Amino acid sequence: MTAATGTGTAAGGMLSAWRRSPPLIWASLYFFCLLSGYYVLRPVREAMAASSDLQTVFPLPLIEWFAGHGIALQDFVLQFLFTCVFFIMLVLQPLYGALVSRYPRRVFLPVVYGFFIVTLLGFYVMFDTGVPGRGMAFFFWITVFNLFAVAVFWSFMADVFSNVEARAYYGYLGAAGTIGAFLGPIITSALVQRVGIANLMLVSAGFLLICLGCIWRLRLWAVAREQERELVSGETPMGGSVFDGLKLIVREPMLRWLALMVLFGVGVGTMLYNEQASIVRRLYTDPAASTAFFSRVDLAVNALTLVIQLGATRWLLSRYGIAPALLIPGVAIIIGFSILAASPLPLMVAMVQVMTRASEFSLAKPARETIYTRVDRQWRYKAGAAIDTVVYRGADLTFAWLHKGLSLFGSHIVFLGGLVVAGAMTVAALGLLREERSCRASARSKLSALRSGSLPMYWIALSLTLLVALLHVYFLVLEMFLWTKPLGLKTFRNSPEKAQATRVLAANQGLYNGFLAAGLFWGLFDHLPMLVNFMLGCVIVAGCYGAYSVNKRIFFIQAVPAILAVAAWWMVPA
Repeated sequence: MTAATGTGTAAGGMLSAWRRSPPLIWASLYFFCLLSGYYVLRPVREAMAASSDLQTVFPLPLIEWFAGHGIALQDFVLQFLFTCVFFIMLVLQPLYGALVSRYPRRVFLPVVYGFFIVTLLGFYVMFDTGVPGRGMAFFFWITVFNLFAVAVFWSFMADVFSNVEARAYYGYLGAAGTIGAFLGPIITSALVQRVGIANLMLVSAGFLLICLGCIWRLRLWAVAREQERELVSGETPMGGSVFDGLKLIVREPMLRWLALMVLFGVGVGTMLYNEQASIVRRLYTDPAASTAFFSRVDLAVNALTLVIQLGATRWLLSRYGIAPALLIPGVAIIIGFSILAASPLPLMVAMVQVMTRASEFSLAKPARETIYTRVDRQWRYKAGAAIDTVVYRGADLTFAWLHKGLSLFGSHIVFLGGLVVAGAMTVAALGLLREERSCRASARSKLSALRSGSLPMYWIALSLTLLVALLHVYFLVLEMFLWTKPLGLKTFRNSPEKAQATRVLAANQGLYNGFLAAGLFWGLFDHLPMLVNFMLGCVIVAGCYGAYSVNKRIFFIQAVPAILAVAAWWMVPA
């Protein structure tokens, strides 16, 4: 079968699905317009973040404040922006929770999109008049828009479609969105240097107005499905607390794995994104030129995404379930970061960026969203939104600063760190798959009841154990890669001569610390309490011996956290 024949068959399947399911037509138009409107503006965000002109991005008083405190703001642009976005999300998440708790679906969906349309008109004025600091404000806005608007879309789709329909149609639905995402950068590339950035805001607002019409039409099918299956109606307020989403993530094992998978997946993307932004900042000084570059990257991402969605997503989800769609992206990213760790060329960075984003959009995202079709609306609209906003931006914040630290040692170390994060994402996907199977076998409620009485101490023990594991990953990096570097010399109080003479012994010691961390991660992710306690015991013995033979500080740095973790696990009821 030729590529043309395969594409034609996939397109024919999509048309056939539209004929069978009228709601899919409106949902496809909705997602097409939503991503068209977003991708018209995404290159503008990238250009603002990569701009070398601080006054385009930040207001003058902020620039002067940083300069007055001796801080080079241009060295921390992305870290500052991601930090602010995270705190904005912390403020907005309870407000969104209050909106979905107190108002029915027919009210809060139009309110969310109406808010974004009105603010786009405000940005038209800001870019048209050249207001200083417009880049920072727009970066904040479009990041919030991307997360909330897309999270609301997928939550609403779980009201419209059943789980069987989701497995059959989400690949096609994603393809419609990808076509919109494909169109957006084309519009930007064609118009930005002719009409300017300001008029792109009006183009995006027009797409969002069409989304409102689709919401009104799809609501009828959502109501019909709820009545047919005797589900709780979305036409009445959900009720509950504004913090219910975060509480559900803490309480429900499957949501915790979902959150971890998103956390590490975003971490991989953030580290790659920051490295690419550094390259663009060096190569382009004109915002319009960098906007055009990012639009070409987006075109490549969306082309690959569309091919996968039309050719593989529906087939994988319908025939094999969510497992391949969750695991294939992790394996592909691990391979990509392995190549970058060996050869971090700019072109290779762009290629891995395309592969990473395309696999997320075409496989991992649709697979995760099918899970929400089996659960109640509290999970979809509250927990799902909390994962896609607070967890997502918390990961952005964490890994933006982690990238800043690792970049001091060069691109090789950045991509080695990304390789570890990609591995953690794959482990989280395996945990999610196991919990999803458990949920289908009706074991989820029993597991929740077992843990509900001991939840606070369970999380304390888990956090302490993760701290011990991460400390030993840090020890591995120090002893294997940084032993003769300034940080390693300062940490271990070595002279360059002594460090050079002992670097092989240090590397072996670092490897052992890595094995301790690996054992702890294995025990945690596979729920093996005996293994966790054994590894913690090994850490305590190593810390005590190190304090006796080398330096008493080692007892407090290595042994004490492990002792506290063991004590916490013993206090968790069996």
